[in-house]
Amino acid sequence: MTRHDVRHESLGARGEALAEAFLREAGYKIVGRNIRLPPGELDVVAAHGDCLCFIEVKCRRHEPGESFLSSTKQRRMRLLARWYLEKWPWAGFVRFDVIGIEWPPGAAPRVTHIVEAF
Repeated sequence: MTRHDVRHESLGARGEALAEAFLREAGYKIVGRNIRLPPGELDVVAAHGDCLCFIEVKCRRHEPGESFLSSTKQRRMRLLARWYLEKWPWAGFVRFDVIGIEWPPGAAPRVTHIVEAF
């Protein structure tokens, strides 16, 4: 692993921890984080009322993270959600959110939560 990869991983881990705290403060119950399934990994799964939220966390240093959710990533999240729901069924609603975090060096992070992002 290169030095750049370590910094990026650290930023991603800090971003996910910040997103989790943000969600808890907003009344979400964290069901799981970094859930590994055969097709990939879900960043955060959280319950909000009768809704199960599959949440992608994008953390960047210089631009809003939420702007980096490609159509390919959206398809992957839908596939991961199907795998998740086969293993852990949910009787309520399901939605896909994105939390974008812009975290410039030496500055406070800016968190943006997009509910029903797609």
